Amino acid sequence: MLSVSALGFVSCSQDRMPYLGGEEPIVFKSPEEILNQGFWDNDPSLKGPLRIVIDLTHQKVIYYKGNVEIGLSPTSTGMEGHRTPRGNFSIVRKDAAHRSGSYGELVDKDGNVVDPAFVMGSKPIPSGLRYRGAPMFSGMQIYKGIWMHEGEVTGYPVSHGCIRLPEKMAKIFFEHTPVGTPVTIR
Repeated sequence: MLSVSALGFVSCSQDRMPYLGGEEPIVFKSPEEILNQGFWDNDPSLKGPLRIVIDLTHQKVIYYKGNVEIGLSPTSTGMEGHRTPRGNFSIVRKDAAHRSGSYGELVDKDGNVVDPAFVMGSKPIPSGLRYRGAPMFSGMQIYKGIWMHEGEVTGYPVSHGCIRLPEKMAKIFFEHTPVGTPVTIR
């Protein structure tokens, strides 16, 4: 009778498994950790133009050099009533410290938030308060008020039309994306 070990099978501990003759650790991540991950591999030997594809159905941003995918990020795009427009665009402006001119909060002279969900133009700003736009850091303008920027990523459409990225991926994309880079939103 053959033993299990004689057949080449070995028992695996909880965090390790056989892999091509060796053992590789299995790292279990929560859905939140997986959601906030991105991928970037800008191999300097690759040649070709940069381009970005924003997939609204799957809520992901794909970054290409030539025809090779070098970056991938989860995203949250425009919710019902504020849908992210589809079409072919390009990066028209970049601003590392951009803030929204439409959505933000009202603060008093000491910086205390008085109205956390203020929409510019919806009503007058009361005396003694000032508007502070929502942060859209590592921002890249794509079309009118539509920006790709750092923000809360839920994996489904929740923004006012912008393309939100996890902080890490927003900074990487911002650093590597020149103005004029083509962007397809589909």
